Amino acid sequence: MKTQKVVALLLFISLLTGCSLETKTLQEFYEKDFDHVNKIVIFDGNTGYKKTITDNKNIEDFLSEI
Repeated sequence: MKTQKVVALLLFISLLTGCSLETKTLQEFYEKDFDHVNKIVIFDGNTGYKKTITDNKNIEDFLSEI
């Protein structure tokens, strides 16, 4: 019984280490051209607050910052 728990724990740990997060830039994540972007929605998953940007100047500024 104890060996089964150890094997299960080792399997769980190996699964977690195989699912590591990869850091990507915005250009690597979204490989298309940004010229056709006409709306950006930022959503806070903790509070539910949502900010929508539709002004082209603000979109250009936002994309240039990130």
